[in-house]
Amino acid sequence: MQGLRRLDGTRQQQIIVRNPSFPEPFQAGTTEVVPPLSIRVRSPDLEAQAEVRNLVSLERRLPGNAQATVSYEFNRSTNRLRSINLNAPLPGSTEPPDPTRGNVLELQSTGRETSHEITLRVQQRLRTLTVSGSYQWFRGRNDSQGAFSTPANNHDPAADWGRSNDQVHRFDGRLDAQLPLGIFATLSIRARSGQPYTITTGQDDNGDTVLNDRPPGVSRNSETGPGFQSVSLNLSKAFYLRRNLGTGGGAIGGSGMQVNVFTNVTNLLNRSNFRAVSGALTSLRFGEPTSADDPREIQIGVRFRF
Repeated sequence: MQGLRRLDGTRQQQIIVRNPSFPEPFQAGTTEVVPPLSIRVRSPDLEAQAEVRNLVSLERRLPGNAQATVSYEFNRSTNRLRSINLNAPLPGSTEPPDPTRGNVLELQSTGRETSHEITLRVQQRLRTLTVSGSYQWFRGRNDSQGAFSTPANNHDPAADWGRSNDQVHRFDGRLDAQLPLGIFATLSIRARSGQPYTITTGQDDNGDTVLNDRPPGVSRNSETGPGFQSVSLNLSKAFYLRRNLGTGGGAIGGSGMQVNVFTNVTNLLNRSNFRAVSGALTSLRFGEPTSADDPREIQIGVRFRF
């Protein structure tokens, strides 16, 4: 809570020097101390966040040396932290109730969140092959974006009740194989559904100095961005330069001096994974992604182990 103490209206000040000298600005000119435009205060009813977790899990061994696990988890938390502007303009007005002061951001513990999560994991081990995968379905809703975030309407924070920022679907798959000539291969697959984002007007419609105003009837995180898919491949081979000997004179497998040569390829298919979609209606890039993950990357290296 360092920001709460720093921005309490007394610890941080802004100094304006008019007509300063150079290179030492304080040798001439007039100096004016300006209080911060916004201050942060703590609610007298501030409480620690409370969370209740319920988890049910079932594990089953299947034929063919396979194992499956399915679980369901329900989370409910109250007293989540968020900030409320006590000097925000009243509905229908764009002027603060106290025009001599800036924003008075009170840290409160009035937020809440609920989430449901279903996870399925499967793994099968064969002689030279191991296949594993997991699928996760997640659905969560909350009305707080963090301790120092403010709702779109400070007089109705419950209107921010909407989807959480997590993806609904997640899949992770992995294949580990021992190939001929002592080569080990790992193939990884990751897939995610799009991340939610919020449509905003791009303007300060209610005069609270925060550009998070939404069009009428639009809820928070009502839209979904592009999904994510990535395939990675790792190939490695170990060359023993010297093996340690046991007390009986035999070599101890897997120990000693060795050189490991590897190749690691991320985003093997060179897929364009876009993210961070612009939701401001005033933006020329409205509805378009503003960034992307890295393209294909190939690493070749050598490791020595002594």
